Amino acid sequence: TKDRIKTAVSFIPKGQLRILDIGAGMGYVVELVSKDKQKEIYANDFSKISVENLKKRYKGNFSLQSVYDLKYPKNYFDVVLALDVLEHIPPSKTFKVLKSVKNLLKTNGTLIVSVPMNEGLEKMQDNPNGHVRMYTEDLIRAELKIAGFQTIEHKTLFAFPNFYHIKKIIAKLTKRKYPNNVVLKAMKT
Repeated sequence: TKDRIKTAVSFIPKGQLRILDIGAGMGYVVELVSKDKQKEIYANDFSKISVENLKKRYKGNFSLQSVYDLKYPKNYFDVVLALDVLEHIPPSKTFKVLKSVKNLLKTNGTLIVSVPMNEGLEKMQDNPNGHVRMYTEDLIRAELKIAGFQTIEHKTLFAFPNFYHIKKIIAKLTKRKYPNNVVLKAMKT
């Protein structure tokens, strides 16, 4: 999680000041972004508890909102982040959500997304994370392209329960083929 958040925040272009974090949850992105006092931070979540905690801990514009009904002005944000959000959206609604996000971004605005991969959802007896779909890197790239975004940077990540940093190095050296998450930076076209 920490590596994913740090990667996503590192993808925010310099000089981009108005930032929206969709599905902010515990506020990990807000925590890192708020270190730059020039940034105007917006975040939402469908959890009332998450939004209340964000309001207590950080300075910004935090609201209780559904990803299906985002209430922000069009062409307003320099950057929108949606980290580990899309896998919770049924395929039939994915493009509606991506279109809505695209409308929120300024011309040449940046969308930063992450999705889990290779999590074995099809083999699970239960679904502890509430994911409704599985992603591959090719699938998320294709969806972003169809929705009017050009992927300009990405990073794949590996998850390990113990000794994360050591295992991450070993995975890179051995070119492990099955990453657990991908973070993509895309531009509104």
